Amino acid sequence: MDFSQRMSRFLDQLERDIYPEPPTPSGLLPHVRESIARLVRLYPQREGAKVLDIGCGTGFALKTFAEFGLDPTGIALGKDVQDCLAQGLHAVEMNLSHLDFADQSFDIVWSRHSLEHSPFPLFTLMEINRITKLYGLVYIEVPAAESAATHELNPNHYSVLGKSMLLSLFERAGFQVLKSRDIEGTTHLGAPDTYWTFILSKVQTAYRD
Repeated sequence: MDFSQRMSRFLDQLERDIYPEPPTPSGLLPHVRESIARLVRLYPQREGAKVLDIGCGTGFALKTFAEFGLDPTGIALGKDVQDCLAQGLHAVEMNLSHLDFADQSFDIVWSRHSLEHSPFPLFTLMEINRITKLYGLVYIEVPAAESAATHELNPNHYSVLGKSMLLSLFERAGFQVLKSRDIEGTTHLGAPDTYWTFILSKVQTAYRD
């Protein structure tokens, strides 16, 4: 079995872990809306700016970006895409690490709770860099590592990384961190939980000849 066959087998194995994202809990919707509002307030965008939502779920962020006059596209796997299409939203079935978009297609990439699902996060970040316009924005939100919520044990979580490792990967992939903040909360079972958020700017091309 050659490398390409082994990689195909590996990816097929990972697909068994895919599950539809449940609707965003109502308690989190204000956080998502506020995070989008904060992003476009801090970094105003032209009308119709292109946004990619990686792991768009049932489409709440897509609808919110549209309310702000932006042009969002979502990607997901499985049933989530059909749920978005049924609402008239633009969504495509696509893996977050195999982005079938042209270079510099998007002004903003929104990646809320998706990077931890990548088995090769540096490659995923380099692909995000490739499809983002120079000096475009990337919003990353991930669960904190080694927390009481034990996100490392969740199905389909392969890269719940420490903060210093994340910052190193952002830099290696051609991004500069503009802002970051920690969000404290609790899981649905009441355990303490922390999310880390980062607003990045693409400052150089990740793939350099």
